[in-house]
Amino acid sequence: MREFLTAHLVHVIAAATLISRLGDIGTTFLVTPTLKVEANPLVRRFGWRYALATTALALIPYYSIHGGVVILTVSFIISALNGSEALLARSLGEERYAELHHDAMLNMPFLIGVSLQCLPGLFCALLALVLSLLFPQSIDNWGYDIVMGIMLSGIALFIFYPMRFLSERRSALVR
Repeated sequence: MREFLTAHLVHVIAAATLISRLGDIGTTFLVTPTLKVEANPLVRRFGWRYALATTALALIPYYSIHGGVVILTVSFIISALNGSEALLARSLGEERYAELHHDAMLNMPFLIGVSLQCLPGLFCALLALVLSLLFPQSIDNWGYDIVMGIMLSGIALFIFYPMRFLSERRSALVR
């Protein structure tokens, strides 16, 4: 089995990247079918067609197998985070789930709220930093690609979650 995977590694990484993108898109749909609580502003603005178009990222391994590993790492992490919210979102319904998030963001003191929104990104980035310090192998190492995926996930979360928080707070001031 290992020989087969090694002989077809680029296809295996491309398939895993496609699965990870479909996981991200599918779990996003489970949480927010209308994208009302989507944290990524590009997906929120351009909608499902854009989200589905990101499955083309599964072609990246044919250009850079290492880039594919980074993309699949990011997508699997985001899928896991989305999946952790799916139970609550599906049981409440998107509208009530969005209201719950909105109310929580408005009722939380500003500095505490921003800080809490930064935690997922901070912890991902810290994990990547620790892994890079513990395993400082060369840039051609697969571990490096996974660390970069974890770091990029952390950076995205560190940007998108607080951005969403600030957007909710700003929209409440406008009302």
